[in-house]
Amino acid sequence: IFFRHMIIPVKCDDGSQKWDLIELQGVLQSTDGSPLTDKQLGKLVVNGKTCTLTIGRHALEGNVVQEKGNLVILRKRKREEEPAEPQEGAEDSQACPVEYHVVGKIARRFHFKKRPELLLSS
Repeated sequence: IFFRHMIIPVKCDDGSQKWDLIELQGVLQSTDGSPLTDKQLGKLVVNGKTCTLTIGRHALEGNVVQEKGNLVILRKRKREEEPAEPQEGAEDSQACPVEYHVVGKIARRFHFKKRPELLLSS
């Protein structure tokens, strides 16, 4: 079996942002079927190593996990320029028409592994 490797250029800007990641079971959908982009999801309360996410009449309890810099947010772009002189693995690098830029780093992860509890109102 022959395996071929591929070099994908990754650049990291010094001004990359720190982001938080919310990890849920299941799928979130809006009631009217519209996209969730730029909509308020709910209320997140962090208390030390635990967190609570309230969405409508549902509450989720989870844990806060501090990331050690292993997770990043990448933006895919077309390569603007080719390297001036060939480097090791240059044939693979030049064949790749895209590159990836690091735009953010995951600082914390909110992990919700249980199903939501229904909040009853009186």
